[in-house]
Amino acid sequence: MGRLCLNAQMAAECALKAMVHLYGHRPPEDTHDLGALIRALPRDIARSADRLLGGIDKHAMSHWRLVGTYPADYPEAAAQAPALAEPYVCAAVALNRYAADHTQARVGPAPELANHRAGLNRISTRLDDRQIRTGQPRTGPTPLTTPSNLAPPRPRLIGEAIVQGYLKHPQTEEELAWANDNAVAMIEQEPW
Repeated sequence: MGRLCLNAQMAAECALKAMVHLYGHRPPEDTHDLGALIRALPRDIARSADRLLGGIDKHAMSHWRLVGTYPADYPEAAAQAPALAEPYVCAAVALNRYAADHTQARVGPAPELANHRAGLNRISTRLDDRQIRTGQPRTGPTPLTTPSNLAPPRPRLIGEAIVQGYLKHPQTEEELAWANDNAVAMIEQEPW
């Protein structure tokens, strides 16, 4: 369960960083701090991203970057993993869907984005059907549902922000390769 908490933290962090770049900003100094990343977003987008976390303690989830990497150094925090894994995974999926929606509003259909969305849909279906901790069929709602009142993306503004972000901070081939390799490795490690 600790590995799931770590992977969820990293997925949430990546989605928020993508949104920060999408709107033409630089990530804050402490790039693992989910709260700082949310504060770097435009106000309406930040409110929506914060709502997607559904009351999860952003500082505690951010701390899983260390706890998940060095669980022996944080035994008390690591012991909480079974209770945190499901809400963290749900929040990470919701943030990634939100980031994908905003990106698609600008770039339109793209194979990479379609593959990402398909993966998110498979995870969401799995979360809707089974409990993470036990693998048993779910009898109630997932611990975190996507609010229906989130600020919708504004295609023209989003497009301009993406262009400006890439002009200011172009991605390198090394960054793209690293992100892809890590995403594939995380997916292959999970039992679903």
